[in-house]
Amino acid sequence: MTAVEVAVRRKWLLVLAGLASAVALIILATARVDDGVPQPDRTHFGRIRLGMSQAEVEALLGGPPGDYTTKPVLQTKPLPRRSGPQPDWRMEEWTRGTVRVRVVFDAGDRVTETWFTGDDSPSLLRRLRDCLGW
Repeated sequence: MTAVEVAVRRKWLLVLAGLASAVALIILATARVDDGVPQPDRTHFGRIRLGMSQAEVEALLGGPPGDYTTKPVLQTKPLPRRSGPQPDWRMEEWTRGTVRVRVVFDAGDRVTETWFTGDDSPSLLRRLRDCLGW
């Protein structure tokens, strides 16, 4: 092999190694990571039905009410009770980023109302993952 052939072969090996590294980085960057943290989003919100129990809602949203934006679980605390008659309902909230899922439960612990606020539009990375089926 001549010196030119060796140089050309080395160049192609470097190009292929670079491409393989780029593909590996893309795969790692777009790999699904299940961090086990509830993901309140429009899809799961749409599955909540009137009459569901809080346990069913928690199973659907992935955990108890709380703020899942920066910490795995930060439980919400009920407001202190005031004296006098108490309402026969309570509202619970699941938050992550700008998304809020609010659910009102009646005295029998059943869903009576729901609200969804925030923007959970998929990011460019999320859309790429969905296209690739990851």
